[in-house]
Amino acid sequence: MCLAVPAEVVRIADNVATCRLGEGQSLIRASLMLLPEPPAPGDYLMVHAGFALRIMDPAEAGETLRLLRGGECPIEGDEACAAPAGAPVAAPRKG
Repeated sequence: MCLAVPAEVVRIADNVATCRLGEGQSLIRASLMLLPEPPAPGDYLMVHAGFALRIMDPAEAGETLRLLRGGECPIEGDEACAAPAGAPVAAPRKG
């Protein structure tokens, strides 16, 4: 399964953004050719299959990362996707 994920722009060169995934040191590259306007370092992008699909609001990026980490089940009452009690959840960095 392929999944689009939020990633923070670290730098931009030749219409390609180098982005940080989550709070770790993992970096990915994303083509900016599908975006109507260029992002800036520190912005969050929704990245899928090597392409930035859109610029994200930082709050939305944080919420998406939290859900991906299992911080909360997006479907009320669905215990199959609920996170274990006390699971750590970190907010995205900005700036």
